[in-house]
Amino acid sequence: MTDVTPAENGQLMLPLSDNDAATRTTRAIALASSLPKGPSRRQRILDIVSASGSHGCTGDEISEAMDTPIHALTSPIQLLVKSGRLLRTSRTRLTRLGSPAVVMVTANRAGG
Repeated sequence: MTDVTPAENGQLMLPLSDNDAATRTTRAIALASSLPKGPSRRQRILDIVSASGSHGCTGDEISEAMDTPIHALTSPIQLLVKSGRLLRTSRTRLTRLGSPAVVMVTANRAGG
């Protein structure tokens, strides 16, 4: 049985703990369903950045090109940077919201 606690307004609230078996199962299913998306998403990111040549791309520009929220791309971009397939340059450009963002290039475009 799931523990419930009374909220200030008298309604019952489920605990925020995610340690129960149902939550672990749900998380495992979500992870398994997301794994096939990863390689194709990373490849699309590489294709977009590579096509931009030495001009490179910011995360925001990749997000716009893929019509995908930046939060969904942060992890694959980080994996590509860690693996050396994407390189951060010393250049920045403004995002659509006006914040400076690092420009990235593919490893084969880093010199040119």
